Amino acid sequence: MFGLIGFWLATVVLFIGVVRIVYPPLWRDLYTLFVNIRVIRRVKKAYLAQELVIDQFERQALLRSKHPLIIFKDQRFTYSEVNRQANRVAHSLVKLGIRQGNVIAIVMTNEPAFLWIYLGVQKLGARVALVNHHLLSEGLRYSITSCAPKLVITGSGQGDSITERVTHLQPKLDIPLYTYHPEHNVDLPIFSEIMAEVSDDPFPASFRSGVRLSDPCAFIFTSGTTGLPKPAIISHKKAILCSYCFSPVGFSSKEIMYLTLPLYHSSALNLAFLNVINVGATIVLREKFSVSDFWPDCVKYKVTCFQYIGEMLRYLVNSAEKPDERHHKIWAAIGNGLRPDIWIKFKSRFILTKYLSSTVLQNFQQASPTYSMFLEVLDVYLHY
Repeated sequence: MFGLIGFWLATVVLFIGVVRIVYPPLWRDLYTLFVNIRVIRRVKKAYLAQELVIDQFERQALLRSKHPLIIFKDQRFTYSEVNRQANRVAHSLVKLGIRQGNVIAIVMTNEPAFLWIYLGVQKLGARVALVNHHLLSEGLRYSITSCAPKLVITGSGQGDSITERVTHLQPKLDIPLYTYHPEHNVDLPIFSEIMAEVSDDPFPASFRSGVRLSDPCAFIFTSGTTGLPKPAIISHKKAILCSYCFSPVGFSSKEIMYLTLPLYHSSALNLAFLNVINVGATIVLREKFSVSDFWPDCVKYKVTCFQYIGEMLRYLVNSAEKPDERHHKIWAAIGNGLRPDIWIKFKSRFILTKYLSSTVLQNFQQASPTYSMFLEVLDVYLHY
């Protein structure tokens, strides 16, 4: 009996060894298939439990309370600290008359407050409209009003008074406006001051008890290149699916993700941030992308992966060499819109430490047909 078991174990081990040596692509596909099946089962479990992304976050806030969630300009905010701020947001919104199903528009640059406002809205079972803060006049007005928000929260970055631009539209909006920070030349109620007046006690989950996976979680907007920006619905189901997208490539709680993309963009919030909170990782947030600061930041904060879109990698490839550009710990660059020739130049110049051909999802799909089918199979599977 034991001899037969030993024989079959030896056969399996021999088969695996031969496949890995003789035909590595097949081994990679078999391994990817195994990982994808595990991820699909986890998502199916979350789906059947009607789990929301805010449930994922609150679980991590209990399990990893002292672990840093956000690093921003050398400020560190733990999961517990962000959770308390999100509780304040939710309590403040209730005080202002917001209820489950209402829409809150956020018009802000990248900063920690953007994220805990998003989470606070989710605690309440309300919905977020992620408005592009670069928009002007009619495009800005249309983006704000198209989702019929109950109130708007604004916040300005350095040298860009978003709040002033929104305030100029106030007569056309007929929607309550709040600025998160005190600002010069703007006479609006300050949302952070309202937060300071309420408790940071845990916000009751009963407020979102009626929320279903099919309900809207957030609204994102098209670029507006062929007309006014149009809102697209991100349901709670899609948000959960997004939060597992990085799992097949080994994304874990040890990751420190560098994020420079605008948070109103789906890649930044629905992919990068939701995957971070799903596994309990850390995000290094910047207001915007900077070629000169990219590698120094990655070395300073011990970044292990980053999210890109479009031509970000081309800018890095075309930049002057820096002494610390190979002293990083990055193993994964995750994104889309990258030309294959740029990826070849990038990975040869900026040596990544692990899974070179597999870590950029775009190239991972090309290298492994198994992964390219993952999201489609996952989406179909969850309908049954």
